[in-house]
Amino acid sequence: MALKPKLEFGERVLFRRGLGKADYPYPYTFAVSDKAVYVTREKHLRSESWVMERIPLEDVIEVTLKAESRWRVFATAAAILLFGIVLVVFMLIPLLQNYQAAEFRFAPFLLVFLGAAMPFLASRRRVLRVKSKNGDYKWKPKIVVNSRFANIQLKFINRGWSREKILSLQNDFVEACARVGVRTAVDEFAPSKKLGENFI
Repeated sequence: MALKPKLEFGERVLFRRGLGKADYPYPYTFAVSDKAVYVTREKHLRSESWVMERIPLEDVIEVTLKAESRWRVFATAAAILLFGIVLVVFMLIPLLQNYQAAEFRFAPFLLVFLGAAMPFLASRRRVLRVKSKNGDYKWKPKIVVNSRFANIQLKFINRGWSREKILSLQNDFVEACARVGVRTAVDEFAPSKKLGENFI
């Protein structure tokens, strides 16, 4: 269920849109009013682990949506791939030598696959950043999440979680911010056709 912003007296919501459980495992919702922008934050050690944070328009410096650094993605992927290969080698050596205590594990192969696939899975991942006087808010979709299958599942392989819906939400939020006068910067702007239904 989408989160709801806590409005001040006389405040009017102009845009609100979130992701359902079928689109993303966490209840991310973004909103824009005539007085503030609202973003979703995770709060630990609280009764509500996910809350909407209010950032007054006068405190917002800029809202950006830019591609994640390719060098960072490739560096992370290379480290995971190398680590997975090392684990595979150390696992196979005892198996090939017929040690009684040797065990076959699937996790090292999963790491190798993840490292090889990460550059493709993160190829269109965008980082949403709200720069304000009190600090920055940043959100980029996760590539891996907990799952019943080996505790790891590639998010974008699951057809129930839509990468396009996530990118559309980010794009629409940036456009809504621009419509209320917030300075924005994007490197790939493809507004959703549904923006008119979410923007009053």
